[in-house]
Amino acid sequence: MLTTNDSEQKIISSNNISDSNQLIVNANISAKGEVILKLIQQLPEFKKSDKYIDSLSDHKKGLAALIFKPAKGEKDYNVQVGYNGPERFETYYNFYVDSTSYAIKVSDAIEGDIVPLDEWRMREAKRK
Repeated sequence: MLTTNDSEQKIISSNNISDSNQLIVNANISAKGEVILKLIQQLPEFKKSDKYIDSLSDHKKGLAALIFKPAKGEKDYNVQVGYNGPERFETYYNFYVDSTSYAIKVSDAIEGDIVPLDEWRMREAKRK
């Protein structure tokens, strides 16, 4: 678990050692944070990357997530999804989830902006 003074930062790991294949929470998070994590976990992008990490680690590791509460005056939770390696956290996706509507946006590293999930998926499809 990582914490900062002005925002809650939690690390959550999907550890496929157990049969549950559920996110294992290494810290207490709010009920809203749990809802957001479950929402992110259901995304095809999460599932695909989790399967990839699982296969690379001989079924011992899964995808991890860092969740940040909204800053003062903001309403989006930031959820960074990636691989929690022995030396660093490697971010694959940077999601922003509205704390009231649960609408998901994604940081598009190529364009340098944050866009709704559907728009980001269309962009990704065009890049392939």
